[in-house]
Amino acid sequence: MDYALTQHTTLSLGASRRITRPEPEALNPYIDHEYAPNLNSGNPYLKPQITQSFDLGFEVEQPIMTYQLTGYYRRNTNSVTNVVTYLGSGESLSTLANLPRNDSAGVEFSANGRVQRWLSYGLSGNAFYTQIDATQLGSPGLRSTNGVNLKAKLDFQLTAVDSLQVAIVRTDKRLTAQGSVRAINLLNLGYKRPLTPTLALVATLTDALNGQHFEREVSTPELTQTYQRRATGQVGFLGLVYTFGAKKKTKDAGFEYDLGSAK
Repeated sequence: MDYALTQHTTLSLGASRRITRPEPEALNPYIDHEYAPNLNSGNPYLKPQITQSFDLGFEVEQPIMTYQLTGYYRRNTNSVTNVVTYLGSGESLSTLANLPRNDSAGVEFSANGRVQRWLSYGLSGNAFYTQIDATQLGSPGLRSTNGVNLKAKLDFQLTAVDSLQVAIVRTDKRLTAQGSVRAINLLNLGYKRPLTPTLALVATLTDALNGQHFEREVSTPELTQTYQRRATGQVGFLGLVYTFGAKKKTKDAGFEYDLGSAK
């Protein structure tokens, strides 16, 4: 439900129930030996995740600026989590299981606008508090965490034709049934110079600070493990982009960064 407070402000109230089914790869029971001795497999018995959500939002939309705040509460049943089992001889198996309960509350926010003629910004994120109950999976009692997931970008109009973008992506710490996965921070850079109405020179650098460092901590009576994996995520691209067909009526979507190696 939406209610217009003024010409530029809107209040919203929402409730939803969603069913999220596991990806096909998550149901694959065969063991993947690619990262031996840390083996991986799916679980064909995974159940769909059910999410009940309630939210209250406030939005302001003006010619040079828009921003939105949404407070929410979500209760997840059968969300998917990692479970690690020690097999002996230095090998462990990471598979997937349904988490009986996962509650979260927080504030989602977004803002877009222009500070100067040559500088604009975009910001979106989620400040959250999460609590999980993994007692059925062998974890003692309730566990909780809080943090901020964030996407931010600055667009600089260096000259009449040259533009530069600085983009930051942060995925905060998340809990698993037996431990946690550390936060990941990425910095991406992009430069663009139109040469003709249909041809542009584009240069991008993905993960400039080499932040794609996956780290999972597990602590059980049988196993204490810190698993680390660094992805080769620094990708530089320099090339020409040719656009053909009808001219876009909307604003240019911006830069595309190669994040295919991030997991």
